[in-house]
Amino acid sequence: MKNYYSTLVVVTLFILIGCQKELDYPRIESKANTQITSDQLQLGKKLDNPYSVINMRKAYEALNLDTRSLCNDESIINTTHYYIKFKPKNEEELTTLILDSALILYPYPLDYEINNFGNGYYHDPEVPVGQPTYYYASVKKDHSLPQHIEWELLEELFIPDDSGDHIVVKSGETLDDVFVDSLVEMSLKLTGNEDADVIETKASGSWTPRGTITYVDDSLGVIGLEGIEVRAKRWFTTHRGYTDASGNYVCNGTFKKPADYSFNFNCEDFKIRGASDVDVSFGENNLTSRYDYRFSKTSDPQSFFAATAYRATYHFYYKDIHGLHRPPMANFWGIQMKMKVFYETNTEENADTAPWRRFMGGNMIKIYNPQRATIDIYSTVIHELAHSAHWRVVIDGEDSNRNSDYNFADGKMCESWAVGVQWYLTKDVYPTYKGRYYGGNYTNVVMDLLDTSDNDSNINGTPETITGYDIVAIQNALIGCSTWNEWKNNVKSLNPENQDEVENLFNIWYNK
Repeated sequence: MKNYYSTLVVVTLFILIGCQKELDYPRIESKANTQITSDQLQLGKKLDNPYSVINMRKAYEALNLDTRSLCNDESIINTTHYYIKFKPKNEEELTTLILDSALILYPYPLDYEINNFGNGYYHDPEVPVGQPTYYYASVKKDHSLPQHIEWELLEELFIPDDSGDHIVVKSGETLDDVFVDSLVEMSLKLTGNEDADVIETKASGSWTPRGTITYVDDSLGVIGLEGIEVRAKRWFTTHRGYTDASGNYVCNGTFKKPADYSFNFNCEDFKIRGASDVDVSFGENNLTSRYDYRFSKTSDPQSFFAATAYRATYHFYYKDIHGLHRPPMANFWGIQMKMKVFYETNTEENADTAPWRRFMGGNMIKIYNPQRATIDIYSTVIHELAHSAHWRVVIDGEDSNRNSDYNFADGKMCESWAVGVQWYLTKDVYPTYKGRYYGGNYTNVVMDLLDTSDNDSNINGTPETITGYDIVAIQNALIGCSTWNEWKNNVKSLNPENQDEVENLFNIWYNK
């Protein structure tokens, strides 16, 4: 009982103190809540599955003898994949599934009509609110499934045309293309699914899903949105591609019939969420050609706001950040970092970060005020991610005092560090970025330690001749610190020749 109450006190203090806010930009009048909203995906009727082993055997029997002679052994029609419903009970179990790169998960069943794609997210009514919904996947039969996560076998599948690699009959031989096409066509016909495939591409052969995802930046113009996983799905087969720095992608397989494209702002280690804490998703159904998408503030400001948050988060997680610590990764205590974008004006704050929410299945970071310039939203996201990375530095640091070095640390130290990272990483993308203007706990002490040029965001009179420091060393100086003076002393020890200047610099900022 004593340990229970001790834990409760620590968690309570963690909740009360572990929230870092970003309060830098001018406010506008508050408006009604207009978060990113769209109807949840609406399912239609359940379809008779043409790829079930049972139905494929019926199709084989229905083929004419000439076609069957191309594969005269019915026993080849056996299970190649399992259609699985996964039932994760919490965020840790869901992350375990996500980290399995062989699983292509969908939050909705794959053998139902979709009446309305909506926001691409479906929460099964059987699943309690706050618990991850069921996820569905077609899994190759030789793939090992996690033993500690509940799953249900829905159907055994025979997918002869998966990934363009036809089923091997015996060593060195595969099923004939004519036979495979005829078998699939017959199964679609017998199960009543041929009407969904009125668009044919046989005349031109197979097609490869591809396209470009771009973004219209206030300052940079049209740029690519990097790192997006784009899926092209047909029944139980999904081909994937990832956008490069120019936003171009090519999926890793071909189709002979139409497929459904989809993408969202989820990566292995993080996800960007909108209204009702669901994924921000996009897509188009029944295509046989390339799929392009452009995010623009004028055409869809809500999605543009989420895309801006994604860009900055992808930068901090996967791009060059000059050796700085990354924010919490998905394999760090087994939970993805979640960021929620609120398409609304908040007169109190632009954003906030609370690590404790991550362990409650919630959003570690929240972002507001989409009316601002793109560069300001981008830099705010970097600022909040710097807080989450600071927390991880403390957790990972060998000489840290862990909880006290972050949750009970001086606000001036924590915010000043985040301001420094905000400036340092944002200017990599926006070279003209001068950093945020100082005020209260938000100082530019890190900028002064690193930047010897005249900068509009510096205070007149602060020394700009200090040399011999780098961003990683200043970050590591946070370990073991919970106060401004402790951080100052650690920084001073990095370069004994500049101790007096550093003392003076920290004192000037402390008194501002």
